[in-house]
Amino acid sequence: MSGKNSGYKLLLSPRAVKKLKRLDTDIQKRIKKALYGITVMPPRGDIKKLKDMRGRYRLRVGDWRVFFLFDKANREIHVVDITQRKDAYK
Repeated sequence: MSGKNSGYKLLLSPRAVKKLKRLDTDIQKRIKKALYGITVMPPRGDIKKLKDMRGRYRLRVGDWRVFFLFDKANREIHVVDITQRKDAYK
C-alpha cells in the first residue's frame, strides 16, 4: 500500500464500536480497511468535509458512512458514528 504512516491514532466512540460489532464480518472488514486508509498521509478513501458541521468529516464505504473528527494538535482521529446511508443524513 502506498502512503506514509503519519502516526495518527484512531479512536472510536463507544457508539461507533457498538455499531461496528453488530455488522456482518465482511462489512466490518471493509470499514476497518477504510479506517486504516484515513490514518495515513495523504488520507485515502472517499472523504468529504461536512458543511455546517465544524471540523466533521464523513468517509463513504459503500452504503455505509463513517463520521469522524480530525484532531491535528493531538494527531488523533475520533470516529463518532457508523451508520447506513439511508439513516445518515436525517
